[in-house]
Amino acid sequence: MPKKTKNKKPSLYQQVSKRFTAINSALPEEQKLSVARRRQIIRQQILPALSTTPKNKIRVKQIKELIQGQLSQLPPRDPNLCNINLISGNQYTEVNWFEIDEFLQKRMPDCIYVRVSAGQFGQTKIFNTRNYNYYNNGVQEITERLRKDIDNKSGAAWYSGYQKLRPNMKNDGKPESYFLDMILFLAPRGGDGIPQASTSGETRYVPSDPIKRKVYRKEVTKVNNKLDRLFGKLQKEKDAKTRANRQIRKDDKKLQKIVTKKVTPKNELKLIDEFAQSYQRAQMKLQRYYEKGLINKAKYDKALNQLRENYNKFNP
Repeated sequence: MPKKTKNKKPSLYQQVSKRFTAINSALPEEQKLSVARRRQIIRQQILPALSTTPKNKIRVKQIKELIQGQLSQLPPRDPNLCNINLISGNQYTEVNWFEIDEFLQKRMPDCIYVRVSAGQFGQTKIFNTRNYNYYNNGVQEITERLRKDIDNKSGAAWYSGYQKLRPNMKNDGKPESYFLDMILFLAPRGGDGIPQASTSGETRYVPSDPIKRKVYRKEVTKVNNKLDRLFGKLQKEKDAKTRANRQIRKDDKKLQKIVTKKVTPKNELKLIDEFAQSYQRAQMKLQRYYEKGLINKAKYDKALNQLRENYNKFNP
């Protein structure tokens, strides 16, 4: 007869995580923390604080007080940023299909409920952007299916958002009552975009009281001004990345041109000096782009290998 296994006692981390999750769930939307942020606080702050207390003397009250203490130290956030009702539609209209990940990670506040609806290419569950993950939430799978279908042609597909009610929620103006349905549109050559999922059910809340409506409009303006500033900053970053990639290609072509030049006794020293200077400048720029985050590790390694390849060709 097999032995009965005893229920394993939860670890201290699991006990703290359970309490933290419960407290976090009761917070207003703008104050809730992502799973990753909670894990970080537990490992870096709460567990070290509990390490001086014998495990058999740790009480729930002590754990709760430590969690509340950490939450009280966090900077306040604008609650209106979490309310889709206050976000203008032009903030989430015609998002390029290949930029949906950046849109969810950086354009939208990290406290908005979202779903990606792409028809035959797939649909995610409703998730909150605070816990968004390109792979875990299924967005990567949809993007790759779509990529194969449209053959990487920019402009052939885009997403536009529609504000809808979450299941079993009322149109009461509360941030947690709504989600943004990012619906895929496909455009045949020379034709209009065709939605790949239902656009019906769009719901927005506007106060019926004239005085409240006036205040509401002011809040809408404030929220969208903040998002416009954020978009401007992101656009500058994107432009800087574009310039960096363009310069890398330009430097590579310049080195390749030098490498393919015929070396003669008359131009040998000049070519050596020209290559050395161009190589050094290209290497320094590449390093700077990587350190500033304008290129990722994969692009850095690829460009660096190309530099070395040019060097080896010039110095066989």
